[in-house]
Amino acid sequence: MLKLKIVLLVLLVVGFSDKTLAADKSSIAETARHESHCGEFDKAIKDYTTALAATPQNASILARRGYAYSNVGNLKQAFADYDNAIKYDPKCADIYSYRSVAYSWLGLKQLSASDAKKALELYTDKSADLYSLSEHARLLNQNEKYTESSRELKQIVEQLKGAKDLASLILAARSNYGLKQYDETIKYCEQALKLSPKSIWLKTIRGSAYGAKNRWDLALNDLNYCIANDKTDTLKFARRGYCYCELNEVQKAIADFDQAIKLEPRNAFALTWRANALHDLSENKKAIADFDAVLKLNPTDEYAYNHRADNYCHLKEWQKALKDTQEAISIDPNYAEAYVTQGWIEHNLNHFSQEIKCYNKAISADPKNERAYFNRGMAYREHKDYRKAIDDLTMAIKLNPNNEIYFCARGSAFVSDFKYEHAINDCNKSLKLNSRRTHPHFSRGIAYAQLGDYKSALADFDEAIRMFPDYGEAYYERALIYKKLKMKDLGKEDFAKAEKFGHKKPEAM
Repeated sequence: MLKLKIVLLVLLVVGFSDKTLAADKSSIAETARHESHCGEFDKAIKDYTTALAATPQNASILARRGYAYSNVGNLKQAFADYDNAIKYDPKCADIYSYRSVAYSWLGLKQLSASDAKKALELYTDKSADLYSLSEHARLLNQNEKYTESSRELKQIVEQLKGAKDLASLILAARSNYGLKQYDETIKYCEQALKLSPKSIWLKTIRGSAYGAKNRWDLALNDLNYCIANDKTDTLKFARRGYCYCELNEVQKAIADFDQAIKLEPRNAFALTWRANALHDLSENKKAIADFDAVLKLNPTDEYAYNHRADNYCHLKEWQKALKDTQEAISIDPNYAEAYVTQGWIEHNLNHFSQEIKCYNKAISADPKNERAYFNRGMAYREHKDYRKAIDDLTMAIKLNPNNEIYFCARGSAFVSDFKYEHAINDCNKSLKLNSRRTHPHFSRGIAYAQLGDYKSALADFDEAIRMFPDYGEAYYERALIYKKLKMKDLGKEDFAKAEKFGHKKPEAM
């Protein structure tokens, strides 16, 4: 009997110890989750690892550790955790939810969309707490359920008003970011930074909000801090590279994209934007190679097809460009930019009617596409339909009143339509927006000449030639004025220069 009691006592003790251990590991997992919410991902990884020592097949904990690894740039370990989690529980929503985020950061659109769809289908407990609701809201957004996502994010923001603790402040910042309330995002980040001044995650969130407000200088400051404290994260190099692109520091952008791709060759985001940077340097063949790599990773990426087409255009490989735009449109029949690119291809193939049809489709898909109106206006101008050209260029200006090229183009159309005062007004606006442009001086010079103001006309042609000494058309127009003013020697000299620089309109002296 005594032996039986001892055995029973041992079983009770062991049983009690096992339950305590399980409870302890559960508590450690919750501590890790809280650390993750505070952006303390290194701590979270350590505690999740401790929790997994007791429950190595816990798919949810593996998924959450994977998310923590992804936030410190260790994507290899993150994806290993996601893969292992799927083996243990292929119906765990957390796996697909967190993996969709990693895929999204890498620009792997199809994989991200597929995981987000599966996660939303599996998600059952969105009301467990605000963090679960936040995850659900993000999945709704990824699945293009924007109204529902916004409603849930607003609910979170409302409940977090007056929050004081670090985790809540960060959640408030992230939720406001999801609502595109970037000033509020920054405000909450700055409150949180008082509690955790060295937080890389907070600087990442605030930097993203600055970028969304086009404050790329401030975004760069935050990203510099992040990279100075972590030089192994492909995502942060890619984001800073994008920031440099927006600041027109193309070489620095390419250097960052190079590093991002070196750290993670599947970084389609970095490959895409390095291609765009190379395009800006007229390195079109290299840009095409990068888009080739993107399309291997994202076979249905309409953006990559369209922008590869644009690079083919610069190489005058029109048929390859046309094929790519057709592929982009087959993926997304409402992709306005692909129709614009296709219109430009048709223009260069001298297919005027097809060109106009492409721009019509672009405008139908996106009535606010300024490039479509501009290009169609230029096509009409080239075919001497000046009234339609002016209408389209006016629409482009309405959509973007800060583009000096649009005013210059309409000014030139006004000259051709004999509306000289309007032409002068548009050229003035163009030069006010960008005093370094040459063509507004040329068009305004013609307008002044037609109004008999030869002094102003000569001043404009002089300036145009000073800025661009090979401007054959400007020499020609100035020669005409010299002829009217009986300044034959100067006129003859300018006619000779006009012909030398490619302007071959005959003129009898």
